[in-house]
Amino acid sequence: MVNTGVGPAVLVTGVTEIRERVLAAAAAAAVEVRIAGDATELGAGPEPRTLFVGPDQVALVARSPLLGRAPVQLVGLSADRDRLCEWSAALGAAVIVLPDGVRWLAHALSGDHGGAAATVVGLLGAAGGVGASTLAAGLAQSAAHRGNRVALVDLDDRGGGLDLLMGLADAPGWRWPNLLDADGFLGDLHAHLPRLDGLAVLSHDRADPAPPSATAIVAVLRSLARSHDLVLLDLGSRPAAAELGALRAADGVVVVCPGDVRGVAAGVQQLRQVDSHVPIAAVLSRLRPGGLGREQVARALGVPVLATMPHDRAVAAEAERGDPPGRTAGRAWRRCCGVLLDGVLEARDDRG
Repeated sequence: MVNTGVGPAVLVTGVTEIRERVLAAAAAAAVEVRIAGDATELGAGPEPRTLFVGPDQVALVARSPLLGRAPVQLVGLSADRDRLCEWSAALGAAVIVLPDGVRWLAHALSGDHGGAAATVVGLLGAAGGVGASTLAAGLAQSAAHRGNRVALVDLDDRGGGLDLLMGLADAPGWRWPNLLDADGFLGDLHAHLPRLDGLAVLSHDRADPAPPSATAIVAVLRSLARSHDLVLLDLGSRPAAAELGALRAADGVVVVCPGDVRGVAAGVQQLRQVDSHVPIAAVLSRLRPGGLGREQVARALGVPVLATMPHDRAVAAEAERGDPPGRTAGRAWRRCCGVLLDGVLEARDDRG
């Protein structure tokens, strides 16, 4: 007889510590979890609402004829990360590493698989050279330092690669060429990407600059949004249709605009490309003598100006050296990143 009902979540593992941690999280969430010692027990009982699989059973579960249609979550300890990541794409599963991933375990136990956890924000330069990429990097670092799980995504194929800006040019990990054929849900990509202080960076590759398709961008952003607190998109100043299409899934767009007449005019042109349903704000790259003030820029653009980025020689020098922006930045520059971060998170809360 085929079981057609949906039962409780099932954890398949023989590892005692993983069992104890999952059961403790389930008890805290008042969720029932059935324990299966190995993959042969999957056929017993109704189809599970969610299937959690430990590292000792992942290969057997992947090949099991009893594997049903339930969402799969791979769960393990820090030492299991690489093994679980090897199977995440094949199973379309997210990887939950304990104890750090207990928040994501709680979401999965509650059956929250569809909605994005992250705030997704694009940064768009009104023109080239206004510092949008540097600001995106500083904003990402500021969020990561607050304890957020952050992904910084390079959608500017003319920018030379965000890994270079972040000091990760030689770091191992996936770049866009590894994901050009991405489609659907890819699982948790965080462990596959170059990382800096817990911040994951998906960069273009200077040796293979082929831009990703709209389908690949959507698949990657959906997957990142399910496993991060904040996803920042560096759109550059000349985004193509595929990159602009990605903004349909964004919670907001920040236009980085110079405080002069030509810069504001360029900012107005950029805003015309963005779907009107996406909440928009602006940040001035810096105030210039004789330039326009914040209120004048806000009126001209028709959007609020959240912050003004001061010129910081240390940040500029870091960018030239290929060091991560913000590590030696002055207090004013760091404070501005914090104000902007508060603004984009508040805009997300107001929208939700």
